[in-house]
Amino acid sequence: MLKIISKNNIYAVVGFLIMSLFVSSTALAQEDFAPPSGGQMGPPPGIPAEYLKMGSPSADGIAGPSDAQQKGMEKAQQMEQKGAEMQKQGEEKQLKGMKQGATGMERALKQFENNFAKLEKSGTQISEATREKLRTTRSGIEIIKQAQSVNDIESVDSDTLQENLSSLGDEIGSYQKMQGLKKMLASMNRGVVSFEKQLSKFQNQGVTVPSTISEDFDKLKAGLKAINDAKTPAELDATNPDELGDLMTKVNESRPILEMAAKWPRVLKQADQQLKSFEKQVSKTKTLVDKLKTQSIDVSAEFATFQSDVANLKTARDAADALMKEGKSEDAFTKIEDEFFNQLDNAGEHQRVIQNLANLSRFNVEFKRGMADAQKNIKSLAKRKINTSDLQTIYDQALSKGNEITVLIKAKPIDEEAVRSAMDEMESLKQDFMDKADELSGGQMMMWEKKEPAQFQGLSMPKDFNNLISQTTAGVKK
Repeated sequence: MLKIISKNNIYAVVGFLIMSLFVSSTALAQEDFAPPSGGQMGPPPGIPAEYLKMGSPSADGIAGPSDAQQKGMEKAQQMEQKGAEMQKQGEEKQLKGMKQGATGMERALKQFENNFAKLEKSGTQISEATREKLRTTRSGIEIIKQAQSVNDIESVDSDTLQENLSSLGDEIGSYQKMQGLKKMLASMNRGVVSFEKQLSKFQNQGVTVPSTISEDFDKLKAGLKAINDAKTPAELDATNPDELGDLMTKVNESRPILEMAAKWPRVLKQADQQLKSFEKQVSKTKTLVDKLKTQSIDVSAEFATFQSDVANLKTARDAADALMKEGKSEDAFTKIEDEFFNQLDNAGEHQRVIQNLANLSRFNVEFKRGMADAQKNIKSLAKRKINTSDLQTIYDQALSKGNEITVLIKAKPIDEEAVRSAMDEMESLKQDFMDKADELSGGQMMMWEKKEPAQFQGLSMPKDFNNLISQTTAGVKK
């Protein structure tokens, strides 16, 4: 932009100096200067001789400017006029240049004004500092547009106008990037909403989410809300977006725990079904105990052990559920697996002894069926190239014990104590066989270990999120 020039144009200064010189020369000519005594007549050093003739009397006796003096004065006037004209031309050129520059600045300003207006319509709040820049820039441009002379634009600093336009350009960029950032987070916001709904669903089902997971998720929600609620880049700069990545990682790492916890209601349902079945068996077994007692067979000890085992299962179930409600989901699953589901066969061992004693006539049929199933299990494992020698040993022992019981049952009179003792040993061998078979086959898979569709979808940070947010706030810090 052109700068405002001084009214005292260089040409006017030159004219003024020449005029002063001629006036001084006339005054000197009118005074009676005598040459110094003994000195030679002639012009003083440094003064041209023609200047000494200025002011000599004219023909009619009246002193007046000489021709040279007159010409000098006319020349000075001409130069002064020329300087004034050049100054006027310079001012006109300067004003024209500023008006042309103002036209270009106004085009940029209008674009900024339109962009900020669109941002406001979309709900974005424009800061008061930005509004003030828009107002002062508009005011300065209007002054230049309406100016008739350079005097009218003395109050306008063109550098300030340029700085304001540059700053507005940076700010509109920051506002637009802020909007882009919010759009980028839209998919992530949907994921968070879905995640929260699933958490609420579990809580309504009685599942307690571990406190650490809840705290991390609440912090993540708060961080996203702060970004979504930011109305200006300055407000966005006050958020803590760097923390979001770490929080999201923590929440994602908690998903396996939550997936397990999501299965807890079904686990409890299955445990309760097992307990309900055992409670029915306790009632039925009590009838068998009373029947055997009339036959002088006392199995009260086995029945008491059976009742105690069922009670222990109920205690383990309740303790595991209490751990889950405390948010200790891993401990809850460990307890219900070790102390409930893995003890189901042991709990029914004494009940089966009582049943066998009450149904001695059916023992041989059940025995042969059980041994046939065991042999199939051994062959299946052997086909998988698994060493079944230990399992075969247990099988042989069970087969021998079963044959022994068959002989004891056929004996008359029956040695009830020997039969009961042999059946206890038979049940122990049966349990050993099942445990060993599970071990060789990789263990029995619990219901919650089976792969199922994920109920919690992973959360992901949008690509280039950190770069965009740093660019958005950079304009604010300038």
